[in-house]
Amino acid sequence: RGTSASARPIAVGGGMNENDIRAGLRDIAEHEVPDDINLIPAVQRKLRRERRYNVPPSLTRIAAILILTLLSTVTAFAVVQYQHQRYDPGLDSAATQGLFVEFNRTQRVSDIDVTLQRGYADANRIVLTTEIVYDLYQVERPEGGFNINYRLFDTTTSEEIPPVPLGGGGGGGSSSGTPSIMVNIGRDAAFDGSVITGDPETLDLRLEITFATHPTRRDGTSSGGGGGGEMMQPPADQPTMMPLPSPVPVDQFESFTVTFDNLRLPFVDEYVVPKLDAQTVSDVTMTVEQVTVTPSLTALDFCYTVPGSDKLWTPVAHIDTGDDIINVTPMIGPENVTDGRTCVEMRVPLPYVPGEEQTWTFRVDYLRGSFMETEANAERVRQMLAERGLNTELFQTGTGEIITRYGMGFNRGDSPADTTRIIEDVFSQIGGRIDGPWTFSFSVP
Repeated sequence: RGTSASARPIAVGGGMNENDIRAGLRDIAEHEVPDDINLIPAVQRKLRRERRYNVPPSLTRIAAILILTLLSTVTAFAVVQYQHQRYDPGLDSAATQGLFVEFNRTQRVSDIDVTLQRGYADANRIVLTTEIVYDLYQVERPEGGFNINYRLFDTTTSEEIPPVPLGGGGGGGSSSGTPSIMVNIGRDAAFDGSVITGDPETLDLRLEITFATHPTRRDGTSSGGGGGGEMMQPPADQPTMMPLPSPVPVDQFESFTVTFDNLRLPFVDEYVVPKLDAQTVSDVTMTVEQVTVTPSLTALDFCYTVPGSDKLWTPVAHIDTGDDIINVTPMIGPENVTDGRTCVEMRVPLPYVPGEEQTWTFRVDYLRGSFMETEANAERVRQMLAERGLNTELFQTGTGEIITRYGMGFNRGDSPADTTRIIEDVFSQIGGRIDGPWTFSFSVP
């Protein structure tokens, strides 16, 4: 999801010891971070023309960054911001067009303020923006932190609408006087609009937000982090932050649900692109199976076959709308391949304004081959990147697995502006490359 997330501060003061503060923040991060946050930084975007974006592997794998920026002040409170990395020009465009409905409804349950801020619905996705705020000193929380689940129902049909993961941004909070650590979780909860049948003008919906415990592992520990709320203690002569209240054991915590009823959203239908001709380059035939366009999201499904190869081949592509160029590199796995044919369901948050006639181009520049995840290959990747001025730390997910990309953490120091191109070149040298391009152009009314 190439973007950078704006940092919101945690303001800490009142003569607190820095080690104590850091330990407290570490404890909060371990126990209060939602399950869908990925702490591996995303590769940053590069620019071309007016705007150029890098889309992460897919919307179902949006990277999210927990931002904990420490600023010394003279106040006596802390603010914790859980900032999901937000990359979504499609939603931004829908908001600019005035397509969101403002709700601004707040419910307070168990000392937690839950606000439904706004909503939007089209034939590709439905989005409800929420904000959750609470004070860690006041809320009774389970070991491992809250597991917050979002469920959406079509009240006309009584059917549940399945979710599609999507990051979102949040606000801040403050307090004074008594010790306080305010937690603020902002989220764009997204659901699959393609399941809506017929041609409704509006949707009648119900949103349920459940605060529960994290699933328990076989060893009896919570998957949301370790238990307890204890912090490292500073030397006796140093001032200390008041310890957090002990969390409730998982088996004693009672989950609860906040419900928002009677949500009416106008429903924006999709434009379906007529069938496009297949393209054959380098003995690889590629077909676009379907393209549907809505103001917030474009769904593009395509397939290809690489003769005589049992590798996984990742398409390195972009979509040019005339105003924006969106880089897309979907994550490919064995589940994408059937009888030697690879099929990809790609969801890209392209800005679209109905009524503005445009020609869009989807172009797969080349296919990048996979390679085995071994220590030797990991070291080879690291050395080749270093030779090009990019110092990295590499994370592996297993031993001997076929992979298409290593997770990367960028060390301190200058990184070149064309980071994405360097990484793709190195991976192509190791895994192989089939050059295109396969180009598909179509009109969008």
